[in-house]
Order: sequence, then structure tokens, then C-alpha cells
Amino acid sequence: MVHAEGNVVYFGKSTSSPSIGDIRVTLTKILPADISIIAKVVGNTFEQFIASNQKTFSGVAMGTVSAETMFASAHSSNSMITWILRLVGVVLVVFGLKTMFGILPALFKVLPFLGDIVGMGVVLICGVVGVAWSLIIIAIAWLFYRPLIAIPMLVLAAAGIWYLKQKGKQAKAIEAK
Repeated sequence: MVHAEGNVVYFGKSTSSPSIGDIRVTLTKILPADISIIAKVVGNTFEQFIASNQKTFSGVAMGTVSAETMFASAHSSNSMITWILRLVGVVLVVFGLKTMFGILPALFKVLPFLGDIVGMGVVLICGVVGVAWSLIIIAIAWLFYRPLIAIPMLVLAAAGIWYLKQKGKQAKAIEAK
């Protein structure tokens, strides 16, 4: 029932015809190496490091790396993930708005050129409204902690709304003529 070939141990009737319930274990030797760990030593194991702001953190890096470098690396990767998630959020808001108003171009597809024009308008308006809406939500969330970032974002969102209003006024003026 036990078969050994090189660094693989197989528990089952035959290695050539495995069946449900058979187990294959691969043994690998890892040579000793220097690593750097940020953690709290408790007995013969480690726990997460608790920073001065009560946030927990633990990290492992190959080789001898300073704590400052490890913290800086963790901070930069955290910052990159945060911006990626924000961008994904903005794209989802714009996509959601476009999906909600996606029926408008379909209604105007009776005349193909009219459907295309309405479709481009829907994309433009949903893009501007979605970005403005996302900026407003992000800015409100940051207003207390990062006012120097939040205030310009609110101004940018207001500029997007103002742009849409100006385009609406221009469209009404063209219709009136």
C-alpha cells in the first residue's frame, strides 16, 4: 500500500492507476537561508507585531532586510492596492450607470445613426457622472483625515457637474433655435 519513488511517497494500491482516497506526498528539502521577520516573539513561535497605532503587522523577507525597508515595502504595496481598488470602484460605478441607462441607445436604434449618437451621449454622461459621483464619495470619506486631498477632489467633482449643466444648457439652446 505504500510506494516510494525518489522524493514522492504514494499511499494506495498502484501509482499507475490512482483511485479516490489515495494520497501522494512530495517531500522537498529546503536549505537554510537568512530571512528577516517582523513579528513579536512569544516562546518558541511568533505573533503579529502591534504598531504604535494599535494596527497589527507581520512580514517575512528573504535575506537580511532592515525593519524600515520592510515597513516601507508593506506601505507601498498597501498604497498600490488601495489605488487599484479605488480605480476599480470608479470603473464599476461608471459601468453600473452605463448599464442602467443602456436601454436608451436600444430605444433609439430604430434609426441606426440616432442610436449611435444617443449611445455616445450615454457613455459621456455616465462617465462624467460616475467619476464625479466617485470623487464626491471618496472626498467625503477623506474630508476629515486628508482635507488637502479631499477639497480639490470636491472641486473636481463640482467641475464635472458644472460641465454637464453647461452641455445641457447648450443642448437646450440648440433645440430652441
